[in-house]
Amino acid sequence: MASEAQAVRESDALGSARARACIRHDVERTIKKGERDRAEPFLSTPVEVVSLAPLLWPLPVAGMRRIVRLAISSPFSEGRSRVYLDQSGFVVGRVLVDLLAVGSPHALPLVTERRLLALLYSRAEAHKLS
Repeated sequence: MASEAQAVRESDALGSARARACIRHDVERTIKKGERDRAEPFLSTPVEVVSLAPLLWPLPVAGMRRIVRLAISSPFSEGRSRVYLDQSGFVVGRVLVDLLAVGSPHALPLVTERRLLALLYSRAEAHKLS
């Protein structure tokens, strides 16, 4: 980012309820458009979007989890599977570090996400840009 202030604003936006609502709306609109165009036949609505920040505490992280249901059933699980997209980010100096973790039929364990984020955070601190 151009400045630390800009990076902080982006990070704050990622952690906001407004961002979660916008993401949910955008993903649902994309799925519905894809259903009409037959381009995205595997996903269905509604989409859930929840904050991850309390679950990743004490790391200084903003984040959200998107949960999208598959429109088809898997022979390997009961009912319809889900896809979990966890997006987390933090600021070090003017750098916004972002991690995207994808899991299905279960989310990546939070202990694993915390470990990855802690490693990224320590490396970003060690190589801080001014």
